[in-house]
Amino acid sequence: MVLADQDAIDKMDALLKGKYTCKKMHNLGPEQSDDKEAAFLNRRIVLQTDERGKTVIDYLPDPRRVELILKEMGLKVCDKPAPSPATKKKHEDLERILKSKPLDAGQAKRYRSTTMRAAYLAQDRPDIAEPVKSLAQGMSKPTDENVSDLKRLARYLACRPRAGWKFDEQRDLSKVTSTVDSDFAGDIKNRKSTTGQILRLGKHVVKTSSNLQSTVSLSSGESEYYGMVKGAASALGLQALLADWGIEATITLESDSSAARAFASRRGLGRLRHVQTRYLWLQERAKRNHLKLKAVKGKSNYADVLTKVTTVARSSEVLGRLGFWTGLAT
Repeated sequence: MVLADQDAIDKMDALLKGKYTCKKMHNLGPEQSDDKEAAFLNRRIVLQTDERGKTVIDYLPDPRRVELILKEMGLKVCDKPAPSPATKKKHEDLERILKSKPLDAGQAKRYRSTTMRAAYLAQDRPDIAEPVKSLAQGMSKPTDENVSDLKRLARYLACRPRAGWKFDEQRDLSKVTSTVDSDFAGDIKNRKSTTGQILRLGKHVVKTSSNLQSTVSLSSGESEYYGMVKGAASALGLQALLADWGIEATITLESDSSAARAFASRRGLGRLRHVQTRYLWLQERAKRNHLKLKAVKGKSNYADVLTKVTTVARSSEVLGRLGFWTGLAT
């Protein structure tokens, strides 16, 4: 993929064809002769112009993944609709989960295959990122309980098979914002926390993620701090990439935890002596003003929907502010 004016694109095309056997698939652009739609790894990218004359890009995830997931689970579009992609696990459910029957070899293979299809789709669909993270935890020894959770996700996708991102035209590429949140000890089996992250360049989302933390946290502030470390690492990586392109960008790290922000702002462990030293580099980065720490209210934290099971209304409200939408089956 090349982003440049037409002369530079033509020169790159000639250079590549002089050394490799290749073909230019699409030439997206605003000119009348340019393509207005392209496919990349089965994702659709559509160039449009809004009523103000501004360019709008619609990014549509691979629709085949949903079709294959529904086929594997024996479902049709909007068959047995689910109001949310997952259900919240409570402590009283733990005994049932632990006693759930393991799958045989054939069933386990199908579970792993379908879960990985969902994981691929979750890269572009943050509305299913947290449930897919939980499904991936059962990959090594899947059980009937895991299959039940997978069916729930499939029923949600059956009614919301279409989704996409809308990117409005923007000029400012000098601001990188990483918004993070953590669900303290949310996993009822191993008591680990989940980190949710939304990484933006200007007002556009370039990455979303929902991951189980590798370290068991002893407090909510500690788990939030680990989330900030992950968010800072992703932001610094994007900043370095932009620097290679000649773009200087500042970083803002957003968190709704005052305890985590305070720990990131000081030097050393203090009373949190059990925190591993490999996480303390964020303190140095903050002191040297390599990034700015910013407080956000819990209700305004975009990453909140990536750490726990939320309602469709809440997820749609939060992600809709960022340009993400889902479409009901027709």
